[in-house]
Amino acid sequence: MSVEAAERDAERIAALARAAGALILGGGLLAAAAIVPEAEAGYLLPRLALGLATVVGFLALAGLSWLVSRSSVYRPWVAYLFVACDALLIGFALQQGLQLAGHPGPWVYAEPATWLMPIIIAIQSVRFRSGPVVFAGALLLLVVLGLMAFGGADRDPVASQNDRLTGLLSWPPDVMRVLMLAVAAAVLAISVRSKRDILVRGLGTARREAELKRFLPDEVSRALARADGAGAPAGQQTLAIVFIDLIGFTAASEGVAPGEVARWLAGFRERIAALVRAKGGFVDKFIGDGVLAIFGYAGAADDQLRRGARQALATVADLPAMMAAWQADDPAVPTFRAVAGAALGPVFVGIVGSGERREFTVVGDAVNLASRLEGLAKQRGAGAALAAELVEQSGVAVPQSWGSETLAVRGRAAPVRVHLVPAD
Repeated sequence: MSVEAAERDAERIAALARAAGALILGGGLLAAAAIVPEAEAGYLLPRLALGLATVVGFLALAGLSWLVSRSSVYRPWVAYLFVACDALLIGFALQQGLQLAGHPGPWVYAEPATWLMPIIIAIQSVRFRSGPVVFAGALLLLVVLGLMAFGGADRDPVASQNDRLTGLLSWPPDVMRVLMLAVAAAVLAISVRSKRDILVRGLGTARREAELKRFLPDEVSRALARADGAGAPAGQQTLAIVFIDLIGFTAASEGVAPGEVARWLAGFRERIAALVRAKGGFVDKFIGDGVLAIFGYAGAADDQLRRGARQALATVADLPAMMAAWQADDPAVPTFRAVAGAALGPVFVGIVGSGERREFTVVGDAVNLASRLEGLAKQRGAGAALAAELVEQSGVAVPQSWGSETLAVRGRAAPVRVHLVPAD
């Protein structure tokens, strides 16, 4: 999971927490309205109406936050905007409460709405940055200080206030205070749980990506690691496919210690994988002393075909030099010759298999054709056999040294136009 995806998830969780808190408080307000003593109804019911209006405001903010988190306009700074809206709502509720009660600004802590502040700060804890938490705390502190200095009602705070202050400490407001404490605790619990879930998913992704990176290039391993099971990337793409095989490997291995044969194979695989990667492709699999390489995977649609075809041709062209460098570095290695077959076409590429037996692979007619052309190159003593479509798509001029023929290929009903690259 990327940081941006985690931030979006956190914004959605914050929206849900804001909505859940608002609904719980709304239910509490309705319940409190039902138990308001008749003698205090004229004083408390307008305050309960103010509370319900504040709840509606928080629900609207929650809905907007949810929609933004799922849209392309989401940016990390949006969190600060919603915190500011929360602070404005609370400031409005506190000022109106002071006005209704006829209390001056310094009495702001007697207002039940002050207990919304821990909830707002707790909601910010679901994010992966300390900034929104600090911003929420600082902004709410400014709201309280501003109300203490400039808010409230312009009345005598002593005269005829005892009855109203008593009303603020009666059962209905106390019920709301208890509910707000419970909501703050619930939000913090949700925050801890959500971060644990994200951490577990992140660790799983990192583990899968590390395993895949041993065999696949970064862009492929990242895509596969972030997908799970049936959701893994799979589908049709038009790719360049190259089969490479060593001539003489089986005969040279006869009577040689298995450890030495394994050393030869490891040396070849290391060098061919490096060559393929350097040209922009990757090795899909090793098959004994053979290699299946893919070029043009996940490329942009406008250049995928040409880029993949050119990468495949560049790999084939550098095979003789790679083999010579290997045998110069390790004179104990027998003199092998590498041959290649290459084709271009639509293939299925992705995860196949079931349960624990799954693998990334490529299947399709182009794969079969590349395999047949590699066998044809062996039969004709060529260095490579290339499908004409691959060469044409690359835009590379065909050298005069190449032979061009229309040949029957085993397993195919129609003949295939093939370019034969001479062996060096």
